Amino acid sequence: MKKLMTVAATALCASVFANTAVESSNIVGYQNLDSNASGATMMAPTFLNVDFADKCTLADLSVTGYSAPVYDESRGRWSGGTKGVFNLQFLTSQGKTEVTYRWYDDGTKLGWYDSKGTTKIDATKVDIPAGKGLWCFGGGLTLVVPAPEL
Repeated sequence: MKKLMTVAATALCASVFANTAVESSNIVGYQNLDSNASGATMMAPTFLNVDFADKCTLADLSVTGYSAPVYDESRGRWSGGTKGVFNLQFLTSQGKTEVTYRWYDDGTKLGWYDSKGTTKIDATKVDIPAGKGLWCFGGGLTLVVPAPEL
């Protein structure tokens, strides 16, 4: 009887552990960095991708955490999206603003723009060195950054 109870207990434990899954909100190879909803967030993410050991490009970054824009025919305009509320302000080694980029996804614009939101940036040509510091003004959205070593 003692052996039977031991076998039953072992089987029960094994089934509990077999049904337990490890979950992560991060996609393998990326960091999810949440921005402050009402202010600025200081960040110095990895900024690496699988092609380079010392940088990534602006095109490697993405923004999540918002509803995609929808065209409202009754009002004749787009609603939802980011409307340029997500900004990355890159800093020099002295902590001064080097350049600012704005993310738009508002139905009329999609992608990275200059600080004024008027000129679309070719994000594949903007290199970001590993560990570059920045202020993120993100309205509570999430910046997804490549990090292949994680």
